[in-house]
Amino acid sequence: MLLSRVAALAGLLALLMVGTACSTSPSKAAAGVTTVYLVRHAEKHSDSRDPHLTDAGRARAEALAARLDGESLTAILTTNYQRTRETAAPVSKRQGIKPRFYDPGRLPELALSLQQQNGAILVVGHSNTTARLAELLGAPDFGRINEANEHDRLYVLALEGDRLISARLERYGKRKVPIS
Repeated sequence: MLLSRVAALAGLLALLMVGTACSTSPSKAAAGVTTVYLVRHAEKHSDSRDPHLTDAGRARAEALAARLDGESLTAILTTNYQRTRETAAPVSKRQGIKPRFYDPGRLPELALSLQQQNGAILVVGHSNTTARLAELLGAPDFGRINEANEHDRLYVLALEGDRLISARLERYGKRKVPIS
């Protein structure tokens, strides 16, 4: 009798765990969970130190906004460069959130700040900061970003305080090169 009750309880617990694991989106999880979306800026012109996005980059920024339409962002963070601001602009407009700047030279401090927040946060960075920030937040190594032509990575990290709950790498927008 006791054994059958224990088995029934174990089965119920397993069902609850499966239901929790199948939630639609980390940003819709319980309070105390922070979902961080990390992206590199979209395609840019290469004619200056602070270039604007190309037409392809503007289209990718719109694709990012479309991908995040179902998420209720609580903050948008960008570096103070045109390419990152322009990548975030369509998301900002659709979500009604004014982006705030962060210092890409202070990633450990940014990671600590993100771990102390609740909600869903978009962080737009660069090829040399995005993967590093994911790593500081506990994400596995998803490999290096191809500097020349990889602008479609979307890291989706779910945090509970300083503990990484889940991490996945998505692609968004039109794919320029095959995934290796």
